[in-house]
Amino acid sequence: MSLAPDGALSRWLVPDEVIRKWVAAANAASRGELIHKHRPLKTIRGPITVTGSSAEGYQLSPENYRRYDQPVRLFALANTDAIITLYQYWYPRLAQAYSELGIRNKSFHQVVIGAIDNVLAAPDVEGPIQLIRPSVYYKFADPKLEKLPGIQKLMIRMGPDNAARVKEKLKEIKAKLEEMPVQEQTQ
Repeated sequence: MSLAPDGALSRWLVPDEVIRKWVAAANAASRGELIHKHRPLKTIRGPITVTGSSAEGYQLSPENYRRYDQPVRLFALANTDAIITLYQYWYPRLAQAYSELGIRNKSFHQVVIGAIDNVLAAPDVEGPIQLIRPSVYYKFADPKLEKLPGIQKLMIRMGPDNAARVKEKLKEIKAKLEEMPVQEQTQ
């Protein structure tokens, strides 16, 4: 079963330890965090693209948004029903891998819904995004944006059009997930 035409989306997946990586990513995203090691998806290549200088100030460049165009386009085109079918098929293994983390207060299904909610809560930011560079890494100049969870900052870094496409697809997925009865595995 393919999620996107020609298996193009699968080229973004990291092939080893897939179940554990997706569980770790969903668990981190449910807390608003991004995982940097052991990601289930390949990292977007290249450094962040900015305009401006230290004298005049930095802005996140629209060129930076284009780095996310291909994976976002593929995700937006992914067949939602196929995503749900694969989720249902793999759910027992996902739930087992989640239980191995020793977290008992939520089901993996609740974690996935929470992760989606965190992404959907990312603010929509239009216009130039001001940055500062107090050290090696750039930060948002707006303290409200800089205090956002990592998953929401990622949504801003991918640009308003890409963020809107991701949110639209996640709303479709969430609606289907909320309709779905999930049987938790008993230990």
